[in-house]
Amino acid sequence: MEAAAAVRELQLILQTLGTCQGNMAEGQLRVDANVSVHRPGEPLGVRTEVKNINSARFLARAIDYEIERQMELLGSGGTVLNETRAFDFKSGQTIPMRDKEGLQDYRFMPEPNLPPLVVYDSQLPSARRARLVDVFGIRPEHSLTLVNEDRLTEYFEGVARMTRAEPKKAIGWVIKDVLGLLKQLGLSVSQSPVSPRALAELLDLLEDGRVSSSAAKTVFQELWKGTGRSPAQIVKELDLGLVDDGDEIQRICQSVIDSHPEEVRAIRAGNRKVLNKLIGLVQKQTKGRADPVRVKAMLEEGTS
Repeated sequence: MEAAAAVRELQLILQTLGTCQGNMAEGQLRVDANVSVHRPGEPLGVRTEVKNINSARFLARAIDYEIERQMELLGSGGTVLNETRAFDFKSGQTIPMRDKEGLQDYRFMPEPNLPPLVVYDSQLPSARRARLVDVFGIRPEHSLTLVNEDRLTEYFEGVARMTRAEPKKAIGWVIKDVLGLLKQLGLSVSQSPVSPRALAELLDLLEDGRVSSSAAKTVFQELWKGTGRSPAQIVKELDLGLVDDGDEIQRICQSVIDSHPEEVRAIRAGNRKVLNKLIGLVQKQTKGRADPVRVKAMLEEGTS
């Protein structure tokens, strides 16, 4: 819901400016929702205010409930009262607190000791997202994830600066692999056992064609153990480097072709998807050390 997204954006702004962390569960931020309904072409309806909501998720639920409540009330001939309500998260309902008599109830008064607050756009989350898209060419939804996760933007930029791989390749590893495992284990970005430099070195190995994509995943898993070994050391210790011997790869491909005549017939009959099975068998025999592009070309030639 838009209201919940707006609150999340406000949290990011507060965090970016260093005002507070905006942790709603800890009382650092609360929001009120003003809700009214009306039929198209008619004046705005009577407004109710749902007070002191302590999460963006509860905000969305409170607004949804209040809209439905007011619509049902008006549909049955009732009248919406101008009142303050509270949201009961257990029942998912809003409950009345007090009537509103007028603005005087709020007893507004100026505070002379609070000076004007000047906010500069260059620091705000929206500007950070736009810069990430413009500078690194990543997708807007990826920039949203980077900015939403504390310290993830800095992590990604560190990787992007240190690797020869394109940022579009780096972002996949940062979001899917690094952030995915951090979320799974309940860790923050600052607790990642894989540093930006280590990930950048791994991406360089991929970029240089020294490891396959499957071997790179194995290296990443080893890096996650936090032993202090570099990607190059792990590749050497586990013998994960790509097989350079073309004759050896050709021999393995031919062996797979010879031992799977039914699959070969299916491929020759036009079922190209079966080729993926043969590629997997070759990779299994080479322990993921064969260049999949090279393997595919050899298998295509051998089954044509």
